Amino acid sequence: PGLEADMIAFVRRISDHATRANPEFRIIMQNAEALLDDASLRSALDGVAKEELVYGVDAPEKRNKADDIEWSRGQLDKMHRDSKLVLVVEYLNSQSKIDDAARSIRPLGYVLYVSDKSRDLARLNYTTIEA
Repeated sequence: PGLEADMIAFVRRISDHATRANPEFRIIMQNAEALLDDASLRSALDGVAKEELVYGVDAPEKRNKADDIEWSRGQLDKMHRDSKLVLVVEYLNSQSKIDDAARSIRPLGYVLYVSDKSRDLARLNYTTIEA
């Protein structure tokens, strides 16, 4: 039952230690958006990165369930309202799905990165976002 509280305390300790050692150090949490209910955790973070917000939870390039997307968005929006960075990584090859993900994410104010579905993060998989 204390796992979430332990994780929050751990991230806060990392943030405190790192920013004392180097005020330019940035703390970006990966996924685990359920923890964003905690305001003290959000204050310890500079941003959050979410993989597969729109596509890929159940299978590569398969659109996620609307309820799952909305729940994650609600959590990520807590960071956005706190003026914190929200990054989204989608793993897609299909141009139509890349365009759909961009249209879904762009209005939210999140930063989108699309990588090849092989998860080769060294290569950006799109150059422009169509409106």
